[in-house]
Amino acid sequence: MWYILGPDGEPVRVGLDAYDQWRSENPGPKTVARDQVGDVEVSTIFTAFDYGFGCTATPILYETMIFGGPSDLAQWRHYTAAEALEFHARAVRAVSGNDYSSLED
Repeated sequence: MWYILGPDGEPVRVGLDAYDQWRSENPGPKTVARDQVGDVEVSTIFTAFDYGFGCTATPILYETMIFGGPSDLAQWRHYTAAEALEFHARAVRAVSGNDYSSLED
């Protein structure tokens, strides 16, 4: 259930020892996108852990969170980097336009 980003930036499933080694060589959050809109931050990261817990055909490896504003600490999880980036842009537009209802699905 652990993943690292391979040389091509694509997730690779690994065991815990390989994950630990990768983390020691690549410390800190694995930020995919981060935007500040006034006092609100929209952050999307590669989690390295399958939040589908192995129960989904595609692992859930990305997370978007909002820090500040009316949706403080709201989070959404995504299967792919492309999906995560698309939602990140949507969240930035929502925060910029103060239209948080557009994030509800």
